[in-house]
Amino acid sequence: MLIDVRDDKFETDLIVLGDHVAPNWIRWAGNDRLLLGTPGLGYFLSGIGSFDLTTRKFTKLDTPTLGVIPDNVIHVSQDGSFALLDGVAKRDLTTYVWRTDLATGKVTRVVGFHSNIYDYYADDDGVVRAGIGLVGKTYHSIYRDTDGQYRRAKRVRVDIEEDSAIDKVIPRPGSTSAYAVANPGSGRFGLYHYDLTTGELGAQIFLHPEVDIDDIERKRGGDVLGVRYTDDRSRVHWLDPALGALQKRIDAKFPGRVNNVVSLSADSQTAVIWSTAPEDPGTYYLYRATQRRFVELARPHDKLNAVKLAPTR
Repeated sequence: MLIDVRDDKFETDLIVLGDHVAPNWIRWAGNDRLLLGTPGLGYFLSGIGSFDLTTRKFTKLDTPTLGVIPDNVIHVSQDGSFALLDGVAKRDLTTYVWRTDLATGKVTRVVGFHSNIYDYYADDDGVVRAGIGLVGKTYHSIYRDTDGQYRRAKRVRVDIEEDSAIDKVIPRPGSTSAYAVANPGSGRFGLYHYDLTTGELGAQIFLHPEVDIDDIERKRGGDVLGVRYTDDRSRVHWLDPALGALQKRIDAKFPGRVNNVVSLSADSQTAVIWSTAPEDPGTYYLYRATQRRFVELARPHDKLNAVKLAPTR
């Protein structure tokens, strides 16, 4: 179910995809289309489709010859017209990058074979800027140069016993500089600068003293807004001062609760907040910076409202 937050009517829209469509993840593709993944059979997961909110049409992507893992959607265009997937072709078990037309479901290969490269990363303009692969104790990487050609960065040796690893690369449009979620032997994954041309990590941006980071929040253009992690609860460390101030405002409004910004508009002026506590199943709130007020959106577990829950210890 969708809730329209463009005005204060908060009209709801129940999405019915069909009897045999049970998505295990959903994300936006522009303002008028949803991209979703459903589990396939065995190793190859090819159940990816789009739903047009205007025409109410569900289109399954044309991936019968591909083994596309749904979590490997590496880019969705801002207007929702196409997505990029990195996936393994069943015919040769080789990783490629595929461009998918979300209106028709047609799939076209856009990046071909590069030896020892298994994960690709695109910037916010939809340009595949980097690829990496771990073979033994050596990281192999490629990057897209200013002339549009892919070139090899130097190989980087890592100590597997120290859990050295690069989990994710976040390129910046038109640049050879990037961010990386990595564990350079510290025992924990943190956020670092990353040089696409050398394949090497740069300065540390954020490293929690006890736990790995779970994800990052960033705005279009690649700048990192915050880092998510979980210790005794789910938390976010905002690098953006305005969002850090917003988090303090949220926590003051709902003290003693776990308050997470789960969705943020492109201009950071509108936020959806999930607020919960051990004895409360949780509520979604909408916050508009221009109005500086919180409005209740939904209680997904409203049948538990009348039930007294015990606090966890």
